[in-house]
Amino acid sequence: MQERHTEQDYRALLIADTPIIDVRAPIEFEQGAMPAAINLPLMNNDERAAVGT
Repeated sequence: MQERHTEQDYRALLIADTPIIDVRAPIEFEQGAMPAAINLPLMNNDERAAVGT
């Protein structure tokens, strides 16, 4: 079973200045992301089109 993270877990990451990498599409990242997160999408637009997302 996958572990669920709490608000306190994320707060600790932010306080510790831990880099947070967001792998979602840029448009999703623009709609909302963790403060100071870095957007490094897993797929480019052509790859997303090929898999239908």
